Amino acid sequence: MPAIKLFPEDFFVEEVIEIKHKKNDCLVFTLEKRNENTIDAIKKIAGVLGVPIKNFGYAGLKDKNAVTRQKVSVKGVKKEELEIELKNIKIMDIERGDRIRIGDHLGNKFRIVVREVGEIKEIKKEFPNFFGEQRFGGNERIGRNIIKEKYEDAVKEILKKEGMEEEIENEEFEKIFERYPDTYEKKVLRSLIRKKDYLKALRSLPSDILTLYIHSYQSFIFNELLKKRLERLELGEIEEGDIISTEIFGKKAYVKVNSSNITEAKKKRYSPVLPIVGYKTRVYGNTKEDLDSILEREEIDPGDFKIKSIPFLSSRGTYREIIGKCENLEWKLKDRNLICKFFLPKGEYATVFIEQIFKRNITYHR
Repeated sequence: MPAIKLFPEDFFVEEVIEIKHKKNDCLVFTLEKRNENTIDAIKKIAGVLGVPIKNFGYAGLKDKNAVTRQKVSVKGVKKEELEIELKNIKIMDIERGDRIRIGDHLGNKFRIVVREVGEIKEIKKEFPNFFGEQRFGGNERIGRNIIKEKYEDAVKEILKKEGMEEEIENEEFEKIFERYPDTYEKKVLRSLIRKKDYLKALRSLPSDILTLYIHSYQSFIFNELLKKRLERLELGEIEEGDIISTEIFGKKAYVKVNSSNITEAKKKRYSPVLPIVGYKTRVYGNTKEDLDSILEREEIDPGDFKIKSIPFLSSRGTYREIIGKCENLEWKLKDRNLICKFFLPKGEYATVFIEQIFKRNITYHR
């Protein structure tokens, strides 16, 4: 069976981003990490520098089981303070620049080795634009609990650590505090020890972490919708009631497909979109039936995404193209290994692209 991430170096990611210099009120550096996820790497740097995590900015989360490079901004430190050494973490190319925010990057360049590969004659550059596995990891369950206002369930899911399950379930928070890892979740634990208010404990987390939970659940629903669609239609096929992504006067626009424009939509091969569901979501036809079915199963209503107790987490919703497009693809087979280089726009996942090459499961080494 094809195997990916046997070694961290088998999965190399380099972010493509243009640093802005309007305010120049931050230091911006290249973070190279190996076998670390983005948030954990930043937490380690923050710990050494003695500054809060909220001072850091980044454009996207990069794979843990990989070697990755991305730009990170930080406020409130001097250049010489960033000249530190940490295991599996390198800080390079320090300069002044503006704060980096989620989504600021253009995309990512990849160099990936897939091992134990048989014959490959062709690699298609278009693929179903699912969210990848690194988007989830239980975060989607936390997001659902927040949306359903089940704050106790959300917090206990966040606090889960091996060997502490029973104490967490029994709310014996003081008992585990000293042996609990020194992570951002410990702030939640500290808040609960002061007062057993689960909503307040939840709000003690950084805003980008809380937002991540909501996005993860929205991504889960998108993936479920795309699975249903692919049971009914081929990837690029368009039907009445679809919404397509197009450009009007140089700006992205979403247009409903009907009997008067479906021929043109098919001819120009516009990409259908599916919703990133929110309280203003609008969908039609078979997509609406699919979404209604999923939300009924999940016991969720679009209005639930207006989160009154934590307003900044509220989401109107948007759309995401269902066709991922790989660019600048180069590939070769060598000693039963597939070696490929390519670029993906932001929001598209290399693991999803690789899985589609083989049309079957791949072994992931962790």
